Amino acid sequence: MLADTNVIVALFDVGGTCAHTEARALAEKAAASGESLMVTEGVLVECVWVLTARFRLTIARVAEVLAEMLSTAPFELWDERLGAAALRLMAAEPRLDVVDCLLLERSLASGEPLVTFDRLARRIGDELVEI
Repeated sequence: MLADTNVIVALFDVGGTCAHTEARALAEKAAASGESLMVTEGVLVECVWVLTARFRLTIARVAEVLAEMLSTAPFELWDERLGAAALRLMAAEPRLDVVDCLLLERSLASGEPLVTFDRLARRIGDELVEI
């Protein structure tokens, strides 16, 4: 099954960020179904935005908890290595946007250079890639 952002956020219960609501009950039912809940790249990006903008959690905290949550059943990332690496980078360098982290990690994995105007992403990219 594919999980949308609302399902992830409903199950994201750190410090009471999500009360026991009808949405949470439905999300828990889907999680308990025995089937995997696939989290796509777009859903991961939207989750980060919602959790930082709506719940005012820090990037580092969101990265930490999402990494832990999405590495356990029933969740399955569209690309386990890329998603986990991007979340680790986001936790280590919270000034980077989640999309920049995904691009940097994809660049590192593929060997393709990242073309960006973002100075921090370029600097981090230079540190990640041996030239």
